[in-house]
Amino acid sequence: MDPLLSIFVRAFIEVLIEKLLPLVLEELKNQDLDLENEVDELLRFLLSIKAMVEGIELERRQEEIPGATKTWLHLVEKVVYDANDLLDEIAYEIQRVNHVHFSGLRQQLSILSIRRENFKRKASNSLRGIMTKRDGITGDSQTHLNSLRRAGLRNEYWDWGENSLQTDCFLPERVFGRSDDLKAILNLMSVEHSSTDLNRPKFDVISIHGMAGVGKTTLAKMVFNDERVPANRFHVKKWVHTPRNSDVRKLFYSMMESLTGNTCQPLVLNTIQEQLRNLLREKKYLFVLDDMSIDQNNQNYWESLKGLLSVGAYGSKVLVTTRCRSIAPLTWDVVCYQLNTLPHADCRELYKASSVGVHPADPRLKDRIVEKCRGLPMAVKSFSSSLSVKAEGHDQWDNINSLEDKASKHIHREISKTIPTHTRRCFAYCSTFPPGFHLKKEMLIQLWMAQDIVSSEKAGCDAFDYIFNWSLFDYLQDFDYRKTQQTYVMHHWIHSTALLMADGECCAVDQGNNIRNLSSRTRHVSLVGNPNNMMSTVDLSSVYVAKGLYSLLLISYQHMNKVPDDLVMKLPWLRSLDLSNTNIEELPESIGRLKHLRYLALRNTRIKKLPDSVGELYFLQTLGLANCYELTKLPSSLKNLDKLIYLDLQLDDDSQPGALRFMPRGMSKLKGLRTLSRFVASRQRKKHCRVSELETLSDLHGDLCISNLDCVGDPHEAQLANLKNKSFLKVLELQWSTTTLGPRNRAGVEASVLEQLRPHPNLKELRIKGYAGDSFPAWMASPSTFSNIVTVKLIDCKTCAQLPPLGHLPALQHLIIKGMDSVQTIDCSFCRQGETGRFPSLTKMHLENMPNLEEWISQDDTCNLPRLRELIIRKCNNLKQISHSLQSLTKLEILQCSELRGLRRFPSLRSLDVRESGPWIWRSLNCLSSLTSMTLTHLPILVAPIVAMQPLITVRRFEFVSCGTPEYLPDNWLPNGLTHLLIKHCPNLRALPRGLHNHQTLVDLKVQDCEKLESLGGGMRYLVSLQSIHLSDCPLLSCLSRNGLPAGLQLLSVDRCPKLIHWIQDNWSWVAQVPSVLKNGDQIRG
Repeated sequence: MDPLLSIFVRAFIEVLIEKLLPLVLEELKNQDLDLENEVDELLRFLLSIKAMVEGIELERRQEEIPGATKTWLHLVEKVVYDANDLLDEIAYEIQRVNHVHFSGLRQQLSILSIRRENFKRKASNSLRGIMTKRDGITGDSQTHLNSLRRAGLRNEYWDWGENSLQTDCFLPERVFGRSDDLKAILNLMSVEHSSTDLNRPKFDVISIHGMAGVGKTTLAKMVFNDERVPANRFHVKKWVHTPRNSDVRKLFYSMMESLTGNTCQPLVLNTIQEQLRNLLREKKYLFVLDDMSIDQNNQNYWESLKGLLSVGAYGSKVLVTTRCRSIAPLTWDVVCYQLNTLPHADCRELYKASSVGVHPADPRLKDRIVEKCRGLPMAVKSFSSSLSVKAEGHDQWDNINSLEDKASKHIHREISKTIPTHTRRCFAYCSTFPPGFHLKKEMLIQLWMAQDIVSSEKAGCDAFDYIFNWSLFDYLQDFDYRKTQQTYVMHHWIHSTALLMADGECCAVDQGNNIRNLSSRTRHVSLVGNPNNMMSTVDLSSVYVAKGLYSLLLISYQHMNKVPDDLVMKLPWLRSLDLSNTNIEELPESIGRLKHLRYLALRNTRIKKLPDSVGELYFLQTLGLANCYELTKLPSSLKNLDKLIYLDLQLDDDSQPGALRFMPRGMSKLKGLRTLSRFVASRQRKKHCRVSELETLSDLHGDLCISNLDCVGDPHEAQLANLKNKSFLKVLELQWSTTTLGPRNRAGVEASVLEQLRPHPNLKELRIKGYAGDSFPAWMASPSTFSNIVTVKLIDCKTCAQLPPLGHLPALQHLIIKGMDSVQTIDCSFCRQGETGRFPSLTKMHLENMPNLEEWISQDDTCNLPRLRELIIRKCNNLKQISHSLQSLTKLEILQCSELRGLRRFPSLRSLDVRESGPWIWRSLNCLSSLTSMTLTHLPILVAPIVAMQPLITVRRFEFVSCGTPEYLPDNWLPNGLTHLLIKHCPNLRALPRGLHNHQTLVDLKVQDCEKLESLGGGMRYLVSLQSIHLSDCPLLSCLSRNGLPAGLQLLSVDRCPKLIHWIQDNWSWVAQVPSVLKNGDQIRG
């Protein structure tokens, strides 16, 4: 059903009535503007509009809105927007006057009075204009309201085969591309738990989640009907379509009807629940609950369902299909399986199988349809069945867009059923970005706040999580808690739905191709450039048709180096302006006239400074300056931005310190700041901001880096920063400059400063860089201070000879220590104080660039790092000994540790990577009994006797790179059981070991850049498991085999081996059996 008013307009009506208008009316009492009566009249008008919309939607029957009525409603929207803009201007004027008065400029009273009189006259005229439009709206209202109340025609939605209330368990004849998914679900279904484990429920829940139309129900049918899930395995095996009603009785009715085959009569909850219990008691069941859409926060629903399912026998299974990622409460033990879209090839096969009647005459049509479906099986089937029975030729081309619109309307209807109204606004705004755009959670929430779509960061987080949970966003990459910016993406069909929901107010304009979609109703635009376009300016004239634009986001304009001169004049109502990833170096002074601006992003630009007029953007909430390495200063007027919430000065590249050398005074006034990713201390404390100004910024969240701490000479100033009470910070970086000329000779001062920078116990990660004290403060080793710390990084603390005793920090998982030149020994004092230490949670440790470190010793078994899984040691050239046994270590990487005497027995070690180190590795092979992967790089030349690796029977992958070798290696040199072998850049090697043919488990062989290699060792045909051979840059290699190739060989790739190419051509009868033969990446034939 089309909305009466845009969802954005409805949001503004709510904000205006609940917040802005009451605030303006209250402030006007204290101002000499004489606008109270007009503003009060505007409030009554908006209240009447709100009441009208709510009343009509209760009575409305008609799906589509008649054209004339829609035009009238657009006029209503325009008046609401005008009212919003005017009230924003009044609020801005009040804010401006307050700032001027506060600044002690009352002596400029005459100038101020003239400006206020001009503003009063302009505001009064605007209010009268709005009231005139209101009168016109009111005069035509009855006709249009009656039109909306009449019963209308039922809208024709595209039939995706999901409109019926029930689904069944009958499987289509053919299913494409889901064999791996089926196997994965069956594996999950096969897991059985012991009935003696009283902590586990009797039933297992497996959730198949994914976006609408991706094939969740089809996969569940495959599982339900698979012969590997026989009926005799379960006493009860039933398919249940779950009603969307949140009343759990509806679900129980469906379950009863599925169990008995009879229609269930309405019963009270306790009665129907007891009947189901009697049917399921001590029975092993399999239920498929199809299309579950109940929110996990509906506790009564889930508790009632859990109580019913718990009466069955151990080993029962519940298979759920849903669009929700977290379908059950956290107290449920649910295994979630995400179902992704189909590969393109499978979509083509599905289209072919689904086509009925006449096939398209134009073969390009099928490719275009499959491309449009973007891997969505339901879209493929619907397109194919609809188009194949239509007329051919151009008519079919014309039908594609029509069918796509119907598809979007169907998804729109389905999504609207599950998303609350306030969250729909957030979802619709995402259509401002082009399809496939990489979205950031923090950025989206800031944009939503700038448009008053959400009222706070928490409300934005809740909305985002809801949208993500219902599979409307997807991860672009796996989550990593150390990444502050997780990336998401919106599927093409979901984007089309968001665009439909935005009802013309949002648009992504691609190089002028979508200009026709812009109109005076458009409020939010992203302008997508061509990365290959070298133009340094951008023409926005086509965008200016949207005169009331609220959002302008530039994408892929890397070469733009200047803000268009007319932007401020043409788009005065902007609330969000994103110029990130451009080449601009400055902003015009006129930027301060964008008095409605809440969001200004200049990330990854060459901006050098901001004009003072930025301080006149009194409503600014977000100022994004991340990765602006050339930024030298922030404006002194920054202190005026008391509504600023996010000041992002993050620098991602640690090797570039950035040009910013100080913060402007008055930062303490920005008490609403939640993000201040970087604070730069200065020696000129009278002229610039002091670290002590951080004291009032008690609401800081996320990451904070305080740099240039060598400029702080007073420990009391550091104490006043009050870091110990900043409970919302998760990452704290304390940075002393390592580029200061000459010795600092202030070890005592720096130690005292660090002592006073004690963080709050909620901190998750601490980084200390460039610290020149000779010891670390006691709070670093205190469990009471660091009870939640997960990561500690100590970088370039060159004068500290002793590591802090971090051993009994209970949550510490990652420890990175680099550039600590003075440390010579790591002993048991590092692991513990007393008897409660030993790094109980540490899983990863990294030691690097510690030139004087000689020993890492353990005097007893209490210092054994029981959970350490990964150890990296780089550039510790004097390290001779690691005496820990490290029982849990599975991955070890060693680089440039030439003095190491060898390795102790690491019983769990699976992966070893040794580079640019001494010959000690050959003496350590007998300690590596569990090794599965070994990489040796840049090791010294091997001399006789060469140690054979044949006893390493567990090694499956071996990489031997840039190592000195004799011309020939012993026959038995390689490990038995090898599946993957890489030999690269061994300049002396003339032949692979002749015993290579004995390695019948070898699957993949790669030989690269061995300039003297002449032979692969012979017996190639006996490598019965070999599937791929990659050979490159071996100019003397002239023969692959003298007695044939392995029968199972699937790929032969040869690059820059001229003699071998001739051999292949001469012996094509042998080579022809290989399905894929590549020369320099190109397929060849005999």
